[in-house]
Amino acid sequence: MNVEPDDSPHKQRPNRRVLIRFIIVGLVAPVVFWGISTVLQMIWIPRLPDPIAIHWGISGKPDGYGTMWTPFIATLVCALVLPCLMALQALKGVRRGDIGPTYRFAAAASSGLSAFFAMLFAWTTGMQADINSWRDSPSVLPALAAALVFAVVVLLALGF
Repeated sequence: MNVEPDDSPHKQRPNRRVLIRFIIVGLVAPVVFWGISTVLQMIWIPRLPDPIAIHWGISGKPDGYGTMWTPFIATLVCALVLPCLMALQALKGVRRGDIGPTYRFAAAASSGLSAFFAMLFAWTTGMQADINSWRDSPSVLPALAAALVFAVVVLLALGF
């Protein structure tokens, strides 16, 4: 059995600054993205058709519908729960004092994933405000492109 020596460059005493930054980037940022997305979606509720488009085909046209609460659930799961679970798994190592690009990437990826889904679900909900039917929903392709760019910017900006 190979055991890494205590003086390994990847194992150190926990660094408080690194730990705090990891928590902010990997856990706090997803909460903020989720919160902003949820507030925006709540603002648009009175202006949404019932039902709303919740799925778009490869062409970008809507091909599925659901209740106005579906994006809230999707935002909760995809923009908050999954990213935070990712970060919490890596947080165990950071608290042990493990360092390296894997942990920085885990925190940044958590924020990037959250940013992507928060923007996507807010945009796809907001673009349906004041339309008559879910079938009249605009193409999802601009929302996908913008959410992807936003996620990459967040990933790069927060990838300490």
